[in-house]
This record gives sequence, structure tokens and C-alpha cells, in this order.
Amino acid sequence: SVMNEWSKDVRSTLLVLPTGCGKTLTASEIIKLRRPEGKILWIAHTDELLKQAREDIEAHTGLTCGVEKAESRADLHSLFSSDDVIIASRQTLTPSRMAYRGMRRDMIGTLIVDEAHHATAAGYRKIIDHFSDAKVLGLTATPVRGDQVGLSAVFESVAYRYEIRDAIRDGYLCKIDQITINCSKIDLRDVKTLAGDLNQGQLAAIMKIEETLHQVAKPMVEEAKERPTIVFMPTMDSAREFARILTAYTSAHVAVVGGDSTPEERYRAIEGFRSGEVQFLVNCMVLT
Repeated sequence: SVMNEWSKDVRSTLLVLPTGCGKTLTASEIIKLRRPEGKILWIAHTDELLKQAREDIEAHTGLTCGVEKAESRADLHSLFSSDDVIIASRQTLTPSRMAYRGMRRDMIGTLIVDEAHHATAAGYRKIIDHFSDAKVLGLTATPVRGDQVGLSAVFESVAYRYEIRDAIRDGYLCKIDQITINCSKIDLRDVKTLAGDLNQGQLAAIMKIEETLHQVAKPMVEEAKERPTIVFMPTMDSAREFARILTAYTSAHVAVVGGDSTPEERYRAIEGFRSGEVQFLVNCMVLT
């Protein structure tokens, strides 16, 4: 479907698949097909996404991937062995960086934007506009933004869309069991919505009350049992406080990650969760 869109003279198109349904592997197959048309540029906005993309693309395609991020440099210009795929952070690819690194407009044949619902931001659009000869593919599980800014400002079409309910029905994702915990001390009636979500400031004020966090922690530990558990909190202060309170109800390892965690702290926490050393991973705006 993606290749068909491009063959119709559409420059930029979207692939919409739920989390866990293989966006990276599908894009890797497209990368193999498109490599003869020029280098591939893969853009993401977090270290975790860059690392995952590099590992998966190299494993699936056998192509060489170089990372362009901060002090890291991809091999762009070697005569015989330059990198096939450039994995780059959106924050790194400023106009001045691209000019300094000799990234010509015709260098890239295919540009892939991971988490493409971010692509309407100015930083992404400058990159897409710079590589004007490239075909563009956006990958996302959530093609509707909370601020209602339309992705049609960047993408001309949706090549393929597969919904989470289809994936559950077809057996690719497990069914969701939703459990509600009733907490008498939590009253959200006065919390307003902002951009389709609860107002984070008002929510944070409620979630930093210690009695509230105790009411959440105890039944959550009981329901989780031995299962690996991810907890989402509205602020880093509430995340740290909830992690502290969790330790009163479980002997399992609890870790916290957020925007102010160092790369090393994030790596240790996420790898610990993946290995099973950490059972409860409390996060603020990292694992969204």
C-alpha cells in the first residue's frame, strides 16, 4: 500500500498500526525495497526509539545504520562503505547541522518519521522540506493529535490503517482486561480537560496528596501480583512520591523515569524492567 501510494506521485504518506503490530519491521521491509533509490533517513525523538530502530533495521535488512545524534556521527560520505541508513534525532538535524555535515537535498531517497503525529512541529517540517527529493513515510499508532492540528499539513494520504480492535480480533495483540479501583479520596469532578486530556496541573495537585497515593498503591500491588507493571504519573514529583509509597506495599524493585532522568538512569530502569529485575516502572512522559 505504501509503495502504491508513492507510485501514484504521492510524496508523503502514513502507515497507521497499533503499538506492538510491527511498524518498525514493516518499515524495514520498505527500506530494503527503497535502498536502490538512495540513502534512508530515519527520524525519531527519543534515545529509546533511536536504539530500537537501529537494532531492528540492521537485524531485518542487513544494511548498515549510522546514528546522527549530538556527538555521534553517521558515515555519510565514504566512497565504498558509507552507511545505508541514517538514524537521527529530530533535535540534532537542525539546518546548521545539516549544512555543516554536507547533507545535500538530494542525498536522501526515503525519509521515515517515527511517531509521525509529532511531524507537524517546525523542527520536523524543516527536515522534510530540506530533503525535497525524498519520499516520506510517517509511522504512527495515533494519527489524531490532542491539539487537533491536522497531519494533512505534512502527509498527503494514509496508505494503510489497521486498528487496535482488528489486531486483538486477529490475535496479534492480547485482549485488554480493564480493572477499576475506586478511591474515596480522589475527586476528579473539578479537573478540566485540555487538548483532549485531563489538565495536568490540576491532576498533579490531586495526585501529590499522600493519602490519595496510598489508596492507589495498595490495590494496584494486589491486582498486579507478579506481573510487570508500568505506572503513568502526571509529574515527576508525583512519580517519585508514588514510587516511594509503593515500597511500603511491595518488596519488588521499583524504578522511576522521567524527562529529568539522565540517559544512564533511563537505560538502567528500562533494561531492568525488560530483564525482570524491576517489576514496577513508574514514569512521567517517557513511555507514552
